[in-house]
Amino acid sequence: KKQPLVGINIGSSGRWSSKRWPLKKIAALIEELGAYNIRCLITGTKEDEESAVRIMKQCRNKPINAVGKTDVALLIALIEKCDLFFTSDSAPLHIAAAVKTPVLAIFGPTDPERHLPPGEDIHFIWKEMDCTPCYRPECNKANSCIDAVLVDEVKNKILKILGDKFEGFNFK
Repeated sequence: KKQPLVGINIGSSGRWSSKRWPLKKIAALIEELGAYNIRCLITGTKEDEESAVRIMKQCRNKPINAVGKTDVALLIALIEKCDLFFTSDSAPLHIAAAVKTPVLAIFGPTDPERHLPPGEDIHFIWKEMDCTPCYRPECNKANSCIDAVLVDEVKNKILKILGDKFEGFNFK
């Protein structure tokens, strides 16, 4: 059986730190997915390379590290190879939708109803709070909306999406 490949975009626009999911949560997600024999690939820009190193140090289940190593054409090709792509509200979200790779996006300061690309197999998690959507590039509440997205919640949604795609593959 083919081993599922999940792409994880670790960055967001340099101007939008409020969209970034914490690195410790990304590392924990990679570890959790590894327990299901799911291989992970991390993507991001050159500015995200230090973050990638920190993630790699935290993971026993080492992801494929493509952070800072792709141009747009290679990023498109890598996303196309993924069985699912996980990202914040970012350009790679739209790339995944365009190449018809199932995508799970997390939203915090922006409204998914306004920013989700059209298409099928596009899923999202958004924690509505009294301050969302705020459209603030930097959070004045310690990124509470994006930080409220839990590792188990993301893992379970990924397993459900992959379970629909990989019949007979046990993600339980």
